[in-house]
Amino acid sequence: MSTLTDKTFVVRNSAGRPAPASRASAVPARLGRYEILHQLGKGAMGVVYRARDPMINREVALKAIPLATEFEGEELEQARAKFFREAEMAGRLSHPHIVTIFDAGEHDGTAYIAMELLRGAHLVEYTDPARLLRPRSRSKSWPARRGAPLRARAERRAPRHQARQHHVRRPGR
Repeated sequence: MSTLTDKTFVVRNSAGRPAPASRASAVPARLGRYEILHQLGKGAMGVVYRARDPMINREVALKAIPLATEFEGEELEQARAKFFREAEMAGRLSHPHIVTIFDAGEHDGTAYIAMELLRGAHLVEYTDPARLLRPRSRSKSWPARRGAPLRARAERRAPRHQARQHHVRRPGR
C-alpha cells in the first residue's frame, strides 16, 4: 500500500498559514469505526480528517459534521435526512473527477462521510495573487479577428445574415 506524504495535508487558516496547534487537540481518536489520524481541513459546517478504516486497513478522508450541536428537534431530523440523502446521491456517482464515497454514518451526534483520500495541496497556493496568471491582452490573432464582425453585429443589433462567420475571410486566402 502506498503512503501519502503528510506535507501536502496541512491544516491552514483562511490566510493560508498553518493552523495553531490548539485546533489539533480537539481531534477525536475515533469516529464510528474509523481511527482519526489528523485533521486535514475545516470549513463552515464541519471538519475533514485523515482517518484509517481498520476493517480493511485503508486510509480515507472523513468529512464530519456535528449535527447534534448545530441543530435541534425537527431541524436536526431534516438536517440528518438531507445529509444522508446527499451522501447517497454522491455515492451513486462514478467519475474520475469526483471522489469515491465509501461509507456514511453517524456517531455520537456527528454525521460523517468516508471518502477516497486524494493527494493535493491547499487551494491558497493556487489563489495567491502573486501566482495568478495575468489576463490575456486583446489579441489580434486569427480567432480574435474572426469574431470581430460577430461582436460588431451584436453591438449594433444588426440582422444575423449581415455578419455570419463564413463571410469572414481568413488571412492569406
